[in-house]
Amino acid sequence: MSKHTPTPWEIQDPMCDDLWLVETGKETYEWRCIASVQATPADEGSPLSRAEMWANAAFIVKAVNSHDALVKALERIARGPFTGASTIARDVLRDFVGTGSKT
Repeated sequence: MSKHTPTPWEIQDPMCDDLWLVETGKETYEWRCIASVQATPADEGSPLSRAEMWANAAFIVKAVNSHDALVKALERIARGPFTGASTIARDVLRDFVGTGSKT
């Protein structure tokens, strides 16, 4: 399995209809579109407003850039001491961390 593009990612507007998610710290001529948020959905439904496009792109970038830290935090919590009812929380966290670490 290949690795994903290194984080952090950021939003750029390449002066077309789409917004691009690119690797942070690159010059304009170095941009490679990792993903894009398009004004017109694939199903040709109602176009998204520019504000909604930016909100969606920001949500994706926040999730991507937070992923590694969140997984590490959950792994740390899952290793913590658990007693009584908290063993349910441990099992849920271990299931999540196990699933998340494979993606």
